[in-house]
Amino acid sequence: MTLGRDGMLLVLSWAAGIMDAVAYLGLGVFTTMMTGNTALLALAIGRGELASVVSTGLALAAFSAGAAGGALIAGRRRSRGEWPSAVTEALACEGILLGVLTIVWHVAGPAPTTGVTGLLVLSSGLAMGVQAAAVRFLGVPGVSTTYITSTLTTLSAELVGWTRPVEQGRAQRIRLLAAVFITYGLGALVGGVLQSRASMLVIWLPLISVVAVVVNALVRYRHEPFEPEPRGDARSASVTPVGQNDSTRRLSTPPHTLAELFLGFLSIGARSFGGVLPSAHYVMVEQRHWLTPEDFTETIGLCQVLPGPNVGNAAILLGKRWLGLRGAIVAFLGLFALPYLWVLALALLYTRWAVRPLVSAVVTGVGAAGAGLFMATAVKLGRPIARKPAAVVLMAGCFVAVAIGRVPLLMVMPIAVIVGLYCSRRRML
Repeated sequence: MTLGRDGMLLVLSWAAGIMDAVAYLGLGVFTTMMTGNTALLALAIGRGELASVVSTGLALAAFSAGAAGGALIAGRRRSRGEWPSAVTEALACEGILLGVLTIVWHVAGPAPTTGVTGLLVLSSGLAMGVQAAAVRFLGVPGVSTTYITSTLTTLSAELVGWTRPVEQGRAQRIRLLAAVFITYGLGALVGGVLQSRASMLVIWLPLISVVAVVVNALVRYRHEPFEPEPRGDARSASVTPVGQNDSTRRLSTPPHTLAELFLGFLSIGARSFGGVLPSAHYVMVEQRHWLTPEDFTETIGLCQVLPGPNVGNAAILLGKRWLGLRGAIVAFLGLFALPYLWVLALALLYTRWAVRPLVSAVVTGVGAAGAGLFMATAVKLGRPIARKPAAVVLMAGCFVAVAIGRVPLLMVMPIAVIVGLYCSRRRML
């Protein structure tokens, strides 16, 4: 037996109520109810309380960013059902963020530092923003699980309308609106009681609730049909770099929407343990077919010359090529959003347990796995150019100069670029 749409909305309202109570009592801000948070920000500015201004401003910014990310995920395709699969995916992202929040909360203990408090505000605000956007895309009139003002206003209007001629479905809407309002209040009550008693259970309840909704939705709506977003013909084929003929490379299909671009780079960042390059090659070349192996090798080669992380440079370059300036920004944010949270959470864990032999062994094993992944990716990158003698000679020359001769990279790189351009013009590459 599974919950329907209305039942899952009530569970999400319960989680949001708990989260608001925990955030206000434990962190001093609201991370769900932005109306109250805006008032707190204005009061802090008026009183000149800099710390409160920073925390409430961070909560507002995190919620807004989470809502934007949730909209990108939940709105990337239309569904004919009452619960689109994209909404489930957005809530799964919320669950990940709440998982980070739960880990950091436990590690930080009852007296977190200022930096840790900021991380808690950031992760909870992002999570609640994602939920707000996901529920909005369900299209239930007047129902929101995070800003109850809208729900209460719609409920009052429906109750006034009850005195008019009977409208089909009005009684059901009133029951749902009232249930959402009451459930949110009960969640805030339970969260307040548990938080005041310093119970560690309180931070687990929102995570458990959201995970339960995701699992329930996957089971109940696993056969839900959906209608993909229309794809324009203008972007149906990859952009061929200068100097290359279409006949010399396989077709690829770049992303067509900002949501698709964001989720692609989000998946790269989420699985990039041991290095980003192997995950980037797998996602962009093997899984989503955004680039051919030749395109990927050339793009990474170009970005390697530029300062900064090569895959970060590639995200900006490819995002700009495919979807303009917005694409560059979205690709970069998608790539670094989750790793930013992972690193902060893992740093807190490592600081506490670094001296344990098991942790040291795990870190050593991860390092070895990362080296293996990098070597395997180097082989994949080398395959497209292995059939070109000039490219092999140039690659070997750079390796000998840097790895054996210890020539500074800043000296080798300009010479290699000039030789590469010359060979390319002579059709040797």
